[in-house]
Amino acid sequence: MALAGCSERSQSNRSAQEAIAPRGPKLTEVAPPSVLSELTTELASHQPQLSILSPEPEAIIAATEVEVKLQVQDLPLFENEELHLGPCFRADFR
Repeated sequence: MALAGCSERSQSNRSAQEAIAPRGPKLTEVAPPSVLSELTTELASHQPQLSILSPEPEAIIAATEVEVKLQVQDLPLFENEELHLGPCFRADFR
């Protein structure tokens, strides 16, 4: 008669789990570079606004190409000399 139990994981099972989830250094959050903070400070006094001048709101466009006109206000244009970064905006049209 043989008696077996499941309370202890076998050595091979432990090794397989360690291979799946290896132990390593934990990730830590770090502060952004000070230059980025300076960019944020420089932009804090501005309230950029983007307006779509054309096409008109709710316009139905039958053409395969359309000209879009935008107006940007209160968005200073500059490039940080160290990081070569500056304010920008991104527009996706779908």
